Amino acid sequence: GLQPMSLNDVCCMVPAWFGITASVSLGALTAECSGTWSAGVAAAAIMAVIPAHTMRSVAGGYDNESIALTAMCTTFYFW
Repeated sequence: GLQPMSLNDVCCMVPAWFGITASVSLGALTAECSGTWSAGVAAAAIMAVIPAHTMRSVAGGYDNESIALTAMCTTFYFW
């Protein structure tokens, strides 16, 4: 079954979770702005491999920057 996660495990995984969420949020924002889902998929794929984003969203690199990009893309999408 599932084992409970410790606080250390959560802190290690938060950047990876928010990195995925940032890529999906940017894809949705791009699809909304461009009107095509293919542009959104391309933007999400590019975002997933950009070195600057990868450095800030690697598991174990707990920092506020991993959460900030997700918050910014989500805010612009719902604006």
